[in-house]
Amino acid sequence: MAKRANSMASTITEYLVENPEITWKDAAATLEPQGISESYFSNQKSKLRKEGVLPSSGRKKTRRKNAAAKTTTTKKVAAKKPAVAGGELASAAEFARTAGGLSEARRLLDQLSEVQI
Repeated sequence: MAKRANSMASTITEYLVENPEITWKDAAATLEPQGISESYFSNQKSKLRKEGVLPSSGRKKTRRKNAAAKTTTTKKVAAKKPAVAGGELASAAEFARTAGGLSEARRLLDQLSEVQI
């Protein structure tokens, strides 16, 4: 099987070097009778592009942004404070749940601090 796979790879390589912009739809009539599937053709074509034998497809790859880059707000660095008592922490957690989440609770507390100034 390895010899046949190598033969198929070389057949595809030769075919693509002669016709670098050809698609599977155009190549199917010639390559299917030789036992070459569409997925094998596509994999070989991709491999040849990565190796620089064929020109790239012209599409630009997009990078995925990580979660930190997606946020538009900057995080505030709070000064270290001593640990709070269990009751205070439970009250704060209840407030955050009631407010609809931690970010909403922070927004409300920021508004409160502006009013009290």
